[in-house]
Amino acid sequence: MDGFVILKNKNIEAVHRDQDLAFIEKVIRLKGLKTNAEDIIPIRDLNSILNFINNKHGIFQISKKSAKSAYLGKLISLNDEELIIDFLDTKGQFGGELSFNPEKIRVIEFDTDYINSLKLVIPENQK
Repeated sequence: MDGFVILKNKNIEAVHRDQDLAFIEKVIRLKGLKTNAEDIIPIRDLNSILNFINNKHGIFQISKKSAKSAYLGKLISLNDEELIIDFLDTKGQFGGELSFNPEKIRVIEFDTDYINSLKLVIPENQK
């Protein structure tokens, strides 16, 4: 109910629909939330996903396989060998470039309350 999460499904064998998920689905229905054509995320590949998020939402968070850390930022560039983001720290300041192997990215999150709160304190000339 807080933002969006995109998971790399390469190693997912099944999805267990528990009571928490059923509750979230019920709340979404009760809120009357609907998806329109411009909100549909193109999930063809990492490039299409990140470019959509970058253009529509600006800031996103990625996690790698280890999930010990999460990295927020905005897209600088992406190719088959390297994803480069402008890292956003916990104070809403951009801290420079971070580079990742695209194959190691397992989770992408965006439009969460935390990310949207940080976007409020980013200086206007850096958005």
